[in-house]
Amino acid sequence: MELSTKTPRIEVVDALRGFAVMAILLVHNLEHFIFPVYPESSPEWLSVLDAGVFNAIFSLFAGKSYAIFALLFGFTFYIQSHNQQLEMKSILITSFLEFYHNNTRITKIGTIAMLNHTHTDHGTIT
Repeated sequence: MELSTKTPRIEVVDALRGFAVMAILLVHNLEHFIFPVYPESSPEWLSVLDAGVFNAIFSLFAGKSYAIFALLFGFTFYIQSHNQQLEMKSILITSFLEFYHNNTRITKIGTIAMLNHTHTDHGTIT
């Protein structure tokens, strides 16, 4: 049995990915969980503070966090693809086979669900 030597993780990439995910969650929370709970009447200073926090969060994190996360996804995919090419394997075939072998039960359930969906009346629960 041949032991494979693992390359060390790039910790900066992990830290940036964590920052990007945290920023995405912060922006998501600001977008979706604050607006329905505004009181009907509030002091003027609170409205100014709300607008300031909203604008600061969006200008600092909104577009940048998605871009950083997408860039790191591409970088990670490149590293995986490069490592697979060094081993002379196709990354798509390898990942599909690993998915199928690791998730045969969910694959079988998904196949049965698709067959049930295509061969039954829609809108009925059977």
